Amino acid sequence: MNPRADTANRIVLAVLGLLLVAGAGAGLAAGLGAWGSVPADRPILDPGLRDFSERHGWLWAVVAAAGLVVAGLACRWLGGQLHTDRVRILELESDPRTGETTIPTSALTDAVATEIAGYRGVRHVTARTIGTAAHPRTVLHVELADRAPIGEVRRRIDDEAIAHLRTALQDPGLPVQLELAVAPLTRGRPATPYRPAREPL
Repeated sequence: MNPRADTANRIVLAVLGLLLVAGAGAGLAAGLGAWGSVPADRPILDPGLRDFSERHGWLWAVVAAAGLVVAGLACRWLGGQLHTDRVRILELESDPRTGETTIPTSALTDAVATEIAGYRGVRHVTARTIGTAAHPRTVLHVELADRAPIGEVRRRIDDEAIAHLRTALQDPGLPVQLELAVAPLTRGRPATPYRPAREPL
């Protein structure tokens, strides 16, 4: 998921949750008589509101329109959840005379993940390319054995795997985000994150 969309989701859902909790709390307090017996005994749709709706038929049309707007916003939100910032294709060369040269990002990420997985002490590797085709960024998540030589693995990733990736893309400044995690000593215990000295590369 797009990190910006993820942050927006958290904010919107948190605000919505607070509003719903506040509304529910106010309704419960009114029903229990916190503001006197009159609000507690008063129906939600009092006679005045019912009479107003009967005399103004357009009210339900407005309610229906508001419902459609809410449904549209919900569909847009759901569409945002399906959107990802992962890049699928990278353009290596574009020349009107010779044509375009493109490469699937999966070919590159699979190659770099396979290379790193062969290093001593590495248990599992995942790699993906995010951002845009014009400004890609590679994210590497490397899980190490509990006794892995972290310094050696980090050095080889920097000097070999990432260097090979940048050479293949002909982009010496390609941003690479490296995430290292040490596998747990006991089963069921979460991995201990290791934060490298400089990130992203």
